[in-house]
Amino acid sequence: MPWDVTSGKTMKMTTMGQCTGRRDGRLVRTRAAAFSVLLGLGAGFGSIPLPAVAQSYSFSSVEIQGAQRIEPATILSYAGIARGETVSAAELNDAYQRILGTGLFESVEIEPRGSTLVINVVEYPTVNRIAFEGNRRLGDEELAQIVQSQSRRVFNPRQAESDAQAISSAYAQQGRIAARVEPKVIRRNENRVDLVFEVFEGGVVEIERIGFVGNDAYSDRRLRRVLQTKQAGLLRRLIRSDTFVEDRIQFDRQLLNDFYASRGYVDFRITGVNAELSQERDGYFITFNVEEGQQFEFGQISVTSDLPEVDEALFRDAIKVRPGAVYSPSLVENDIARLERLAVQEGLNFV
Repeated sequence: MPWDVTSGKTMKMTTMGQCTGRRDGRLVRTRAAAFSVLLGLGAGFGSIPLPAVAQSYSFSSVEIQGAQRIEPATILSYAGIARGETVSAAELNDAYQRILGTGLFESVEIEPRGSTLVINVVEYPTVNRIAFEGNRRLGDEELAQIVQSQSRRVFNPRQAESDAQAISSAYAQQGRIAARVEPKVIRRNENRVDLVFEVFEGGVVEIERIGFVGNDAYSDRRLRRVLQTKQAGLLRRLIRSDTFVEDRIQFDRQLLNDFYASRGYVDFRITGVNAELSQERDGYFITFNVEEGQQFEFGQISVTSDLPEVDEALFRDAIKVRPGAVYSPSLVENDIARLERLAVQEGLNFV
């Protein structure tokens, strides 16, 4: 810990890089993860040289202050310091980290007073109720199923921020990528708070154009019919598939792969999908970059078996696919199913 030898003050470093002094050597830490703190010990040690801070201490008693809902014995168990136990400054710092790490306390303060260790805590409030404001597209019941914060539970700021992000993601799934959500806390009596999520839904971002690069066998118009995502058109008020949804684009990639594979393009691949937002931020331009590859046909088709009881000619005659036909995985699967049924009819149940 920085130590001002001339003034006998302990120093505390905030996240802004500023030092503030405390004449009584008291350690104060507020707001979880808000400070990078080193430990200063005891009001009676203000004039000792710096190396003395590393000495060990033994406390005959530990006093817990500020606890309301949480039992002092529970806080003491978090600290892990027993009465009469000899501890160092580093161990006191570890005790602070353990208490703060529980997520139950808004601030924690550890102050050695002679043979007594004083632990002062400010508990996080409990959530009185959870409310949503500004939401129209998604109802309160839908949003309540998204958030993890709960009434009558300890308020957790990190969880509230995570809930706000989850709500924003839910709106993004509906094409409202400009949606913003801010968690607000309203203080109530008896250390309670109302948690209110203020929602700005924003507008729907439509897909103005879907294009393809690298396609020769099929036109853009034909490939657009394959996709679940659609361009904005005259029926945009009725059709919701013209809004930009990232998960839907991923599904469209699979649809394109299946479309080309069923037509013999076994080497087809999508090299990338570009989604560009217009300058007005009210529309997307989607471009699929593809490599079609070569179209394959069936060549020679034969049937072989290691089982002597199998009549290869019988199974070969049951195959419907013929050489020269355009290759399709579905045609192969259909013939496999046909041969399996034939095997059952011939009493070859384990073929």
